[in-house]
Amino acid sequence: MYIDKFKKNDFLPDALNGRAFVNYQLGNFKEAISDWEKAMEIAKKDSPFYFDAKFHTALAYEKLNEFEKAKKLFNEIVNENKDSYWATISKERLSKIDK
Repeated sequence: MYIDKFKKNDFLPDALNGRAFVNYQLGNFKEAISDWEKAMEIAKKDSPFYFDAKFHTALAYEKLNEFEKAKKLFNEIVNENKDSYWATISKERLSKIDK
């Protein structure tokens, strides 16, 4: 598999992101979280999917009923990227969790 074969390739975060989405759709939330966390460690905050991966990691935590972890990530997105699309939808998720 690409991820195992090319551990130092520039496209590794993209590959991890793709596998994470597949796992998320299959209901394998822990595996999805693991891949998104690895992708975020490798990628820079200005990469096109960093905040996407962080947001979806938080959603996966919600699916696992780990709401404190989800809230922490949503709050980080809001604080790191205040006026972005990601901050806006993170605020929406936070308002739903807090109900």
